[in-house]
Amino acid sequence: MTRLRWGELLGCSLAYEVASLYKQHESPLLLIADDTETANRLYHQLQFFIGGNSDLFLFPNYETLAYDQFSPDENILAKRLSILSRLSSKSCRICIVSVATLLQRLPPRTFLETNSRVISVGDQFNIEDFRSRLFSLGYTSVSQVQAYGEYAIRGSIVDFYSPNSDYPTRIDLWDDCIDSLRYFNPDNQQSIDKINSASVLPAREFLIDKKTIESFRYKFRSNFTLQPDQCFVYSSISESIIPAGIEYYLPLFHDETATLFDYLCDDTICIYPNTLSEIATKHTDYIEERYQLLAYTKERALLKPALLYLDNDELLKCLGNFGNIETQTFKYRTTQEQNDIRNFKTRIPPPVALDQLQKNPTQKLEKFIQNYNGRILVTAPSQGYLEQLLEILTPHRICPKLVENWQAFLQSSEKFCICCADLYQSVMLDDIHITLLAYHDIVAKVPSIGQQSKQARNVAALIQSIGDLEIGSATVHQDHGVGRFTGIKTMDIGGYLSEFCVLEYADSDKLYVPVTALHLLSRYTGNPSAHIKLDKLGGRQWNVARRKATIKAYDVAAELLDIHARRNISANIRFEIDHPNYHVFACDFPYTETADQESAIDDVLQDMNSDKSMDRIVCGDVGFGKTEVAMRAAFIAVHNHKQVAVLVPTTLLAIQHLEAFRERFAKWPVRIEMLSRFVSNSRKKEILAAIQSGNVDIVIATHTLLRTPPNFAHLGLIVIDEEHCFGVQDKEKIKSLRSSADVLTLTATPIPRTLSMSLGGLKSLSVIATPPPGRQAIKTFVTQWDDELIYEACNRELRRGGQVFFIHNEVRTIDDVAENLRVLLPDVQIGVAHGQMSEKNLEQTMMNFYNHNYNVLVCTTIIESGIDIPNANTMLINRADRLGLAQLHQLRGRVGRSHHTAYAYLLIPTRTEITEDAEKRLQVIESLEDLSIGFTIASHDLEIRGAGELLGEEQSGHIHKVGFAMYNDLLKRAVETLKSGLLPNVDQPLDTVAEINLGEPALIPPDYIPDVNLRLVFYRRIASAIDKESLAALKVEMIDRFGALPDYAKNLYTNASVRIICHNIGIRKLIANESELHIYFEEQPKLNLEKLIAMVKNEPEKYRFVGHKKLIIAEDENSMETVTARQSKIQGFFELLSLEQAA
Repeated sequence: MTRLRWGELLGCSLAYEVASLYKQHESPLLLIADDTETANRLYHQLQFFIGGNSDLFLFPNYETLAYDQFSPDENILAKRLSILSRLSSKSCRICIVSVATLLQRLPPRTFLETNSRVISVGDQFNIEDFRSRLFSLGYTSVSQVQAYGEYAIRGSIVDFYSPNSDYPTRIDLWDDCIDSLRYFNPDNQQSIDKINSASVLPAREFLIDKKTIESFRYKFRSNFTLQPDQCFVYSSISESIIPAGIEYYLPLFHDETATLFDYLCDDTICIYPNTLSEIATKHTDYIEERYQLLAYTKERALLKPALLYLDNDELLKCLGNFGNIETQTFKYRTTQEQNDIRNFKTRIPPPVALDQLQKNPTQKLEKFIQNYNGRILVTAPSQGYLEQLLEILTPHRICPKLVENWQAFLQSSEKFCICCADLYQSVMLDDIHITLLAYHDIVAKVPSIGQQSKQARNVAALIQSIGDLEIGSATVHQDHGVGRFTGIKTMDIGGYLSEFCVLEYADSDKLYVPVTALHLLSRYTGNPSAHIKLDKLGGRQWNVARRKATIKAYDVAAELLDIHARRNISANIRFEIDHPNYHVFACDFPYTETADQESAIDDVLQDMNSDKSMDRIVCGDVGFGKTEVAMRAAFIAVHNHKQVAVLVPTTLLAIQHLEAFRERFAKWPVRIEMLSRFVSNSRKKEILAAIQSGNVDIVIATHTLLRTPPNFAHLGLIVIDEEHCFGVQDKEKIKSLRSSADVLTLTATPIPRTLSMSLGGLKSLSVIATPPPGRQAIKTFVTQWDDELIYEACNRELRRGGQVFFIHNEVRTIDDVAENLRVLLPDVQIGVAHGQMSEKNLEQTMMNFYNHNYNVLVCTTIIESGIDIPNANTMLINRADRLGLAQLHQLRGRVGRSHHTAYAYLLIPTRTEITEDAEKRLQVIESLEDLSIGFTIASHDLEIRGAGELLGEEQSGHIHKVGFAMYNDLLKRAVETLKSGLLPNVDQPLDTVAEINLGEPALIPPDYIPDVNLRLVFYRRIASAIDKESLAALKVEMIDRFGALPDYAKNLYTNASVRIICHNIGIRKLIANESELHIYFEEQPKLNLEKLIAMVKNEPEKYRFVGHKKLIIAEDENSMETVTARQSKIQGFFELLSLEQAA
């Protein structure tokens, strides 16, 4: 067995030497890292040195605590199972793992070998057997597959997402045989590539079949004295339900467990730090301590640590079965006789960081390049950083040669090169006379390591989702008013089947709306559901309400257009962009921008560089990077000698923004001041005078600035942060500031009026919908106050080195709550923060929390906006029932700002003690855990609270009557009408779409798309299609997702195609049967009427008018037997009469 010691491994040299070993030997390598962060860093470095990652894998940690009552994220479980499968099949050459992860016991190797299956095109296939198999493997049945471990069956289409696949797989069956296999995109559900075979791995580290459940039950009773029926885990597994935290009962599912070492080949070489035993002992001590803490908890049965983890002795014994290389950063002492030690000749490079305050910022780098005799490779973590670095260096005549990768650099003879790589650490490799300079050692900032999301968010779909119909919700019909949507019903009408949406109105009257007319329906939003008054079918009430709302919409549209016009004719500032300096500023951003963030920044820069005033909203969820967008805009404004006003809702946020802006602008001669209630009157006067004289470049202010707005010398940009926190009066005062200045609004949950203006084209909208790399959804729980739960939640966070927010929004009793927590957590440092503290004390408390002097911060909602403490990933909110939905969302966004799983506990009294609206708010916030849900939160908040609270009573009264979605449509049409110079017509129907009846059933059969909501989505999309191209694309998507179209669904698409034709030429209604066409015209159809009249005169037996708007066409017998034939006749008739042909 190999027994070596490697010393003097500085910087990224360990990764370089491991890569060299990988290339020189065939043996697999297990690289053991101190912790998760080090493992992640080594993974990126090795990707660079070995030129790809097909043989390289990072085995992830659960990201939960020992004996936790939470399960790991499904992505983590999938990655672990995928890597174990690769290790088992000898297709993993380098595996990186942290010490803590290495100690965990795993399922036996035979588990994956016997429960994995490969399916291929042409295989015999039984759907029910496969369904049963997937369930036993831990897969979850869903309506559409989006995450690992999910499956969906729709007729002859079977979708599943196996842990070892980058994309989910779609099986298309022909009878009982696999006709095709395809990967598909989980975001839009459309196929990507055809494949010949696919593997199906377990979705969990255990089975959930009958035999395994019986074994689990037997072993549980053998290991514990606790009555099984009293244990939630036992009861759940007995019912084939997988409870959270089940991973800590893994040994009860298997006859024996394994370790990662059992999956390794015999010739594997294990590389580990010389502190391995010390790190392992620290982890095992912690596990034992946690076991002792929880072992006697009521209703919890815990397995002993030895059944779940290796101890240090077992770890060393396992290592002894393989080749070993021990490593350290220091030099090993050696003698000539010792040939098992190798000290590498590595050094840390001298400081080469750019200094923008010096006349020559690159002086240190230039000196190093001139004096160094070897070759130099600079690495940047992304293409954007690489280009920015080149733009900084080129003016100083430092021109590195661009190479593609490490191999290209080795083959080049150039002395000084640059490439894209995330090395993080610089090093001088004296053995080969090469120095690697990492980006952050040149610009003195460290970009975070992480990967972008594979799929970009569909922003249009994000906004569209506000109007989705839900069964049981109040719904607005354009012509009949507010009813309640009770579902869809299939009915036999005139001898053929059709589906209808059923709306219930006052007096239990029913309205059956054809699914082809779903565009006439919208979800009602604008008043708490309990207070919604249903309209009466056939009554005048709805027409009156709609007319009044239309009149009001025109008034509002005129007001908005007037504001918009006055802004556009006022003296506008066209900002010039100093690209070299801007790129230096952008380069200092310490993170990698997401695609959406870059897009938002580009939008803002284009607006500022245009001839029109900017009025843009940047909408992004909490922690998605909106502030950086504002900083980029502020930089451009200041470099054009204009002032910037940043308006924030709270003093605490003003303090944090002041620190953030000053740090971000530290290298630049920019004066930044703050105005808030914490600023003394004398100091305030000085700042206001400096603003008036133009000596302050950026002022960050709360409502204080609006009380007596200063006379800015050169105001060029106004940034409004968290606009929903400003009232109507505040916004009126903001208008007085903004006559010629550009306006940038930042928000996570846009108020509906602002969203209306953006969707109506009066405000520009940028949406940051992609979360930062590594961000995970926040696990949210609504529960009553429980000392044991609070103790457990706090300790879970503190044990992993994190911090806790405890929100108590009542200053009078906040100290009492803090004292209770000190009794509950005697060894924990607890601080208190609220808005009635002095500026000095509040700032000191926040700094103590930021610097980890406090582990728990008991505070009011003062931390709601903008506070950024990435290490705090658990929040408890006391009396959460008293807070609004948007406020709860904002508060929850203070945690989960790192790669760790975050937790939010909403503490309430008993359910009977809270109001109905509070119950709804809590249900919404608990159910919406996904990232980027600000739009959804805004919609639900409007529905629960009512429009009055958000929009003001004058406007909201009309919204109560017609619903926000319809009011928004009315407003949009009013804006378009006035912009085009047309006269308002308040009696004009909002939307007229041709009614088509081709005499055959036209619907989506329930057995084709069983999920009602999904069926409704497709009905609406088909009804809303505006041209043949979008309809054809929708048809392709449906076939791809659900299989070949049934005849009834084909008829539905034919109807839609005819509807589009009729709508475009002014046909109100069309009915077809086997022998006749009945066509009903609008007032001014777009047809060659002269030719039509001639046809009626020449062939009266075929063409005849009934009145002046209805035409009947008699066709030959049997010429229109099918729907396709009727479509062809209709299309031919209208083509014959087209105005284009006449021309």
